[in-house]
Amino acid sequence: MSFAPRWTTLVETPDRQRALRAFEAATLLALRKALRNGSAWIAHSLAFRQRHAMLIPEAEWTNHHRHFYQQLGLPMQAACSTPQLLANLEAGLASLAEAVEAQVVVVDDAGIHLKA
Repeated sequence: MSFAPRWTTLVETPDRQRALRAFEAATLLALRKALRNGSAWIAHSLAFRQRHAMLIPEAEWTNHHRHFYQQLGLPMQAACSTPQLLANLEAGLASLAEAVEAQVVVVDDAGIHLKA
């Protein structure tokens, strides 16, 4: 197995317990990088799952939806929290507008850019 050069010394150390831990860490970091750049994936990841496989089964939702709302600290009716969400959104957009006016942030077709 080849890793970044920084891992070679640790993986080849005579202390085999330490070498194993270094090998594990190097493997996990390499896997993380591969998952992020798309060179490795899991067939049942969110990008490859059917919509019904990602949702709570209908029977379970019907029986336990109140519990799910309670776990998340959400009201049963969205209208109860909408005014606060809208107020937060308006405040955030006002802050963004101020930052654009001050030329701290640039908004264009490519996205939102912060000054270095």
